[in-house]
Order: sequence, then structure tokens, then C-alpha cells
Amino acid sequence: HINIVNVFDIGKDLFKGEMIHYIVMEYVEAQTLKDLIDHEGMLSNHDIIDYSTQIAQALKTAHQGGIIHRDIKPQNILIDNYGLAKVTDFGIARVSSNATITYTSSILGTVHYISPEQAKGKIVDEKSDLYSLGAVMYEMATGRVPFDADNSVGIAVMHIQDQPHAPKELNPNLSDHLNYIIMKLLE
Repeated sequence: HINIVNVFDIGKDLFKGEMIHYIVMEYVEAQTLKDLIDHEGMLSNHDIIDYSTQIAQALKTAHQGGIIHRDIKPQNILIDNYGLAKVTDFGIARVSSNATITYTSSILGTVHYISPEQAKGKIVDEKSDLYSLGAVMYEMATGRVPFDADNSVGIAVMHIQDQPHAPKELNPNLSDHLNYIIMKLLE
């Protein structure tokens, strides 16, 4: 899919007596969505819609192929000079099944964007990626993550128990429709 970084090859090879696993991916001259947010702060309604649609299309394709990304965050979204968004780093992705679950010994994914079910160590499915997309959209709209605390456990608990402030409270220029979509994704 045009919005997913192409993987050309995977393999392993012996290098200096050590087995090295590798992935060969397309080179994308771009900045991360995180860099863009850090530089611009709040993005325009138009840009939020454009990037979110592209990310959603990438996720739809991955989900149709039975793949759950499990680590959607602005750092894993590349934006090229033409505004093309590409989802990358399927490093903790898993094939979707009834057994798709986070490891109980550690929380996988980035805690600022983690879905409540992933934070609880429960079954992770397509909805988990959509929740994370909502957190990414929240940050595009406000320049801030929906939840923040002093440590990762506190942030994870907030994802499980709390409802974020409506992004429109932090960005009055955000459209009512985008505000609704973001809050719906974060339910």
C-alpha cells in the first residue's frame, strides 16, 4: 500500500561470528509526524484530516491482511515533502488471531498512545490500532498527548481509567467533527 513503507527482504546472515537478523525497507526521504508536530504545534484541520485518512488507509490494508500494528505513534509515521504519509515500524506487529495479546512481562507499544486493552495485557485487535490513531490525532490537534504523567505506569492507568479533555478545549480552531472523531476513537 502506498501509505505503508515497503519491505523488500528479510533474512539473517552470519557476520563476524554472530547471527544478524535484518529487514531491507524502502528509503523514504521524510520527517516523522512527531517532528512535524514538534515544529508546528497544532496542525490545521486540513492536515489532520489528510494525514489521519492516509494512516487509516494504511491500517485498513494491514488489518485486511490480518496484521495489527500495535505501536501506532507519530514517530512511526513518515511525512514526505509532498504530504504523503507512510506507516513504518511494524516491529511489534502480530498476525491477528484470538491469541493476539501483549506480553505479560512488559507492556509493548509506546505508553502515550497505547490502547487500554493493550495496557491491561488483554487481547489486542484492530480497535487497538484505531485507539492509538485517536491518540495521534489528538496530538496533531493539540500539540499534546491525551494523557501524561510522571511515569509510564501512571500514563497507562490514565488510558484505562480516564477520559481526556476534549481536544477542542485546547484548540478552539479544531472543527466539531474532528473533535467528535478523536473523542470517539479514544472511547
